[in-house]
Amino acid sequence: MTLKKFLLIFVLQWLFLALLKGWFFRHQIFANSGLQQLAFWAAIIIIAAALVRRFGPISFLEVFALVVVWTLGDLLLDLIFVSPYAGVSIFSSFQYWTGMLVMIIAIAVCHKKRHIHIRQQQQAHH
Repeated sequence: MTLKKFLLIFVLQWLFLALLKGWFFRHQIFANSGLQQLAFWAAIIIIAAALVRRFGPISFLEVFALVVVWTLGDLLLDLIFVSPYAGVSIFSSFQYWTGMLVMIIAIAVCHKKRHIHIRQQQQAHH
């Protein structure tokens, strides 16, 4: 994982999730708020999984670093850019914090595991 690739994917991740948060927290999209929450969390899972897989095979230490940087970066950038549009009250929202937890779980579960990739290469070599 190169720094350039890391920063590019982080910016893409934040832009996609910022637009999603602004849209879901500013507007009532579905008549049922429970369905809206589930759609929000499902969209987070899809975006996080798709972007984390762009890194290729990564180790668990890299996944941990990715989770920390993406979570703290999202919090800071949401405070600066999303909260003026959607309101600071999003930070007291259960849906917002559950969305962060869902993103962390999606990253941890959906990344391409480096140790599995190495084992597959070793088996192919023998």
